[in-house]
Amino acid sequence: MKRSERQLDIVAQLQACLTAEDAYKVIAQGLQQLLPTTSGKLYVRKEPGDFRVEAVESWGQCAQAEPAFQLHQCHALRLMKVVENAQTPVCQHVVLPRGGSSVCVPLMADSQASGLLYLESAAGTLTSRQRQLARNIARQSALALRNLQERKELKERATRDKLTGLYNRAFMDDSLEREVARAHREKSPVGLIMLDIDYFKRYNTDFTWVGGDALLRALGEFLAKQVRGGDVACRYGGEEFLLILPGASLKATRQRAQKLRKEVKELQVSYENKPLGAVSLSLGVAVFPKHGTNPKSVLHAVNAALSRAKAEGRDRVIVASSLQPA
Repeated sequence: MKRSERQLDIVAQLQACLTAEDAYKVIAQGLQQLLPTTSGKLYVRKEPGDFRVEAVESWGQCAQAEPAFQLHQCHALRLMKVVENAQTPVCQHVVLPRGGSSVCVPLMADSQASGLLYLESAAGTLTSRQRQLARNIARQSALALRNLQERKELKERATRDKLTGLYNRAFMDDSLEREVARAHREKSPVGLIMLDIDYFKRYNTDFTWVGGDALLRALGEFLAKQVRGGDVACRYGGEEFLLILPGASLKATRQRAQKLRKEVKELQVSYENKPLGAVSLSLGVAVFPKHGTNPKSVLHAVNAALSRAKAEGRDRVIVASSLQPA
């Protein structure tokens, strides 16, 4: 395959990528094919505002190439142009083998640098043709990564609650249906914890709705730190939240709920430099299939358990008492 055809093939593969991680692999493999006599690393900024780049892919034998470095350590990223390193490197992050050279090519899209292509040759300088190929791939890579980031942000806005940052009700419905179906196939449990902020209206009355929103945001951050891989934390509505815990037994789910109830008391939230005061939660616990044989019934069970927790005095955990009707 000719080099021009290989470039077009790489571009087509980049456009077909669904995640940034897929794109990283395509870029690395493509450069390895196009420039077989060079080694290299692909560096990216994990978040748009980051002041450092991290290596996400590498190929060949890069001589002591840094795994991560600050943007100011790379002349190419500071000037937003291609920089060659030979004999005496210009960039602080470069350590060359004797007689070798390298080139730093920033990934530029809309005048913003999202990362860097670092290419190294163990013997001699890179040819003008090699440098041009690197520029072409860098430009296409930057565009592809920008498009994937925008797609990710659009998806986040569609599935996240704007105030708390947790997943929204629509995402919760889809997740619960998916996890219950998987648990049914694998004959495993799914734990649910539904929780409600006790006396939430008091915060809105004493501190206005802005103070109430500050509390909801703080609770969202608190819950996001409590979930583990595979768990789903959602804002159910108003001051109610739901945690979906795939694979969690009744005992484990109840223990998680008690842990939340105790640790939330340490939450300190202020509005206009005024502390909102102590926070407590009422929590309901239910587990599929013990308390419901489908998403609707187990959700009804955990909702009923939460209602009992509030009716029996709040600041407590109540487990659903019986199998709910479908």
